[in-house]
Amino acid sequence: MDYVAIDFETANQYPTSACSIGLVAVTNNKIEFATEYLIDPEEEFSDFNISIHHITPVDVEEAGTFPEIWGKIKGYFDGTKIFAHNAGFDLGVLKAMIEKYHLEPPALKFGCTLKIASKLWPEEMVNHRLSTISSYLEMDDHVHHDALSDAKVCVEIINRGQRMTCSSSADELYDSLGIRYGCYDKTRFYPTMYRYQRQKTAPLSSNPRLNDKVVCVLGKPQKTTRGQLLARLEKSGAYVEKNINRSLDYVVVLGNCPKIKLMLAAELATQGVPLKFLNEDEILEMLGAE
Repeated sequence: MDYVAIDFETANQYPTSACSIGLVAVTNNKIEFATEYLIDPEEEFSDFNISIHHITPVDVEEAGTFPEIWGKIKGYFDGTKIFAHNAGFDLGVLKAMIEKYHLEPPALKFGCTLKIASKLWPEEMVNHRLSTISSYLEMDDHVHHDALSDAKVCVEIINRGQRMTCSSSADELYDSLGIRYGCYDKTRFYPTMYRYQRQKTAPLSSNPRLNDKVVCVLGKPQKTTRGQLLARLEKSGAYVEKNINRSLDYVVVLGNCPKIKLMLAAELATQGVPLKFLNEDEILEMLGAE
């Protein structure tokens, strides 16, 4: 699969109350399958949420609980790119449900079609809600807050984006818009976000050792300038992160390295975050000859 677009609906205001999930799997830019599952959240429904998605306790009486549904769909998540509209919400629900039932977390990267739409149509729409986008894209059959219907709009946003940017894949589209994937696995959960420095027209990387990696540079290099080093990292396809957090793949330790940040990075490493420490020679070797 190229990716899977998902959408959750919840029974109440808590992310542990998923009552519906829609999934649309895409292969070679074509929908491979589309399905929806009702979920018994084993929590109370709020009147407000019912008024939004119209799913009631009666509707989920015969539905499986999340562990039962997860057993059917988890294969579509592990090692997959997941897209959702306002992905922080939907992946937050997924994480909350996994933790609620003490299930094994998947290993995935995720993107956000809200961020894609905001880049593609910055002024053409009054907002970038799915209902507004579906109307703009003339998707007359869209039913807002129907999980499957919403997931299909996510796919159409990606399809339109690929045509508008002449991208051959969702990965290429995401990179061309200057957005980095979020990550969810056993040790990390961090959001999808815009790159700090990369320009919208930046080419895809030809450096497989650094492409899509998250790098934090601590201190000042001796063999180049800091600005030149950061520019080369960006050009290589890496994401330059300013802060120490769980998104990091590499921490580059240079001269005059801030000791507090180095201690924070070392603490994350002891907690199981799979980050690696590099010195100046090692990062320059990875970057290769200019």
